[in-house]
This record gives sequence, structure tokens and C-alpha cells, in this order.
Amino acid sequence: MTFSRERLVERAVLAYALVFVVVLTLSPMEFAWPRSWAVVWWRDLQDLPANVLFFIPVGYLSARCRRSPPHRRRPIGLHAKQQLELENAKLKASNASLEQELKIGRLNIGVREADVAARTKELSDARGGQTRLEARNTQLTTRLEEVVTKYKEAARTVQELEASKELMEREVKLAREVLAQAQEKTRRCTRSVRRYWNISSVNRVGRRCYRANPSPASNKLK
Repeated sequence: MTFSRERLVERAVLAYALVFVVVLTLSPMEFAWPRSWAVVWWRDLQDLPANVLFFIPVGYLSARCRRSPPHRRRPIGLHAKQQLELENAKLKASNASLEQELKIGRLNIGVREADVAARTKELSDARGGQTRLEARNTQLTTRLEEVVTKYKEAARTVQELEASKELMEREVKLAREVLAQAQEKTRRCTRSVRRYWNISSVNRVGRRCYRANPSPASNKLK
């Protein structure tokens, strides 16, 4: 590794400036262990300009020593330019991919929103159907209660009819018994009347015959 004369002079001057600053900073070279530690930012404001002036040459010389030679600047700059162009191309590609992903994401969001809208509509329809079913269930429950009430009333009516039927059967039975007794009495009366009528008829006929043709036997009887 070779150095030019100019760079050797610059480094020598830099070393001299560093030694000069160190010597002036540590003067008067009286060192002692401190009794207590403390942080002091600025002990004397008059010392500020001197410190700034001391370190200006050091900074300038260090910058010149770090500077690259002219024959190395172009490749470094070209490499930096290529690197920047490559990074720019990468950024553009990543930006394009991000835009594509953003478009796909927007499309997916649109699809999801449409799906959500469809699901919301289905849910609202289902809720409407549930409401209608609940109303229908309420109507059916009301009708069922009415039917049960009517059934209970019909059962009571049937019971009353059965009771009235039993009562009517008893009355019919009694009426049949009374009718049978009346028929029996009528038969007896009819028999008695017929017997009386037969006897009366025979007597009448005999009297008429006797009056018309009196017989000796009858005369004897008289």
C-alpha cells in the first residue's frame, strides 16, 4: 500500500495538531485524584471559543485524510449510482407488487363486502321469516286455544245431553210403564164391556124371541 507525499504531509500535520490540542487541554499537567465526581458541562465560557478554534484544524485535516484519491472516486461513485439505481428498481418493483396486492386486496374487499351484503340480506330475510313464523305460531296457538275451549264446551254439552238423555230414558221408561198399565186396564175394561155387551145382547135377543114365539117351556117357567 503506497501513499503520496501530499497525504503523508496531511497526516503529519494532523498528528501535530492532535498533539497540540492534547497538550493544551491537559496543561499545566497537574494530575490528582478527585475527592468527588461531578459532571461539569461548562466551567468557563471563555474556554469555549478556544476549544472550537483548536478542533477546527483537526476536523479539516481528518476530513482531508479520509478523502479518497481521484482515481478511486469514480468507481465508488459509479458503484453507488448503480446501487442506487438497483435499489430504486427494487423499490419500483416492490411498489408495483404492493399496488398489485392493493388492487387484489381492494377486489377482495369488494367481494367480501358483496358477500357481507348478501349475508346481511339473507339474515334479514331469515329474520323476516322468523317473524312471520312467530306470528303464524301465535295465530295457531290462539286458534288451538279457541278449539280447546270449544272442545271443552262441546264436552260439557255432550255431558248435559247424556244427562238429559238418561233423564228422558227414565221418563220414557216410566211412560211405557204407565202406558202398559193403561193398556192393561183398557184390556180389562174392554173384556168387561164385551162380556157385559154379550150378556146384554143375549138377553135382548132372547126377550125378542120370547115375545115373538112364546114356548110352552117358557110358560111353564112362568
